[in-house]
Amino acid sequence: MGSRSTTDSEARTSASIERDQRYGLAELIDLAQRLNPETHEAWEQARQAALAVGLVESSYAPQISIEAIVGFQRTPLPIPTTVNPKGYFISNTLEAIPTVALKWLLFDFGRRDGQEQSARANSFVANVGFTGAHQKLMFVVSRAYFSLGAARGRLSAAEQALKNAETVQDAAQSRRERGLTTVVVVAQAQRQTAQARLNLTKANGDERTAYTNIIAAIGVPADTKIDIADSSEQPLPPEPPDNLSGVIKDALASRPDVIAALGKIEAAEGEVKAKLADH
Repeated sequence: MGSRSTTDSEARTSASIERDQRYGLAELIDLAQRLNPETHEAWEQARQAALAVGLVESSYAPQISIEAIVGFQRTPLPIPTTVNPKGYFISNTLEAIPTVALKWLLFDFGRRDGQEQSARANSFVANVGFTGAHQKLMFVVSRAYFSLGAARGRLSAAEQALKNAETVQDAAQSRRERGLTTVVVVAQAQRQTAQARLNLTKANGDERTAYTNIIAAIGVPADTKIDIADSSEQPLPPEPPDNLSGVIKDALASRPDVIAALGKIEAAEGEVKAKLADH
């Protein structure tokens, strides 16, 4: 069962990623929102919370029960032999009694109201959590995307630095062969070339790590190949406003975790209300 689920997931992933498309930041975020397991989990939690609201609302409706009692009786009865030589006959009786019952709870001291308040608050919290999961995913993918762009920039700089170091080393060796410089100068050039190769190796590793991070942020298998556009191709963002305190205040007021905390308080109040009604 587990291997089949994995195969289905890989099939959906391969079908969602187009090999000939170059993915920018917006396309990567869209891909992550469709494939990342965390968003699926948040959606399922929101759906379950909505179903819980419907279940509580159904308690206000009347309860209808239908029952049917069916009986069969086989009874031998005596009879004169002049009528039946056996001296008895068999009486078969079949009886069915259907019943329909309607029950409607009119007053429960506020227990259902408390349960409904708690269920609606939990549904609100789940929906906010779903929004928060998407916001978190967008931030993680964006950070990984720009980290990859920075790693690619360092890799390009390291490649150019190695070319420059090799050019300097070749020039130093040529000058040494013609007796125009010393062995010390050639050794220094060789050391710079070796350091440039080391920096290039490290830059290659950083670039692969950054690519792996963005693949993990999207939520696809590690061996997935995606053609990712360089962040240097993107236009620069607009300058931030001079007054950042207002922007920070608005951001805190709209944070999903803060809003969800308020919803949890309302849900707890509903549970308390329902418990008091039971007593």
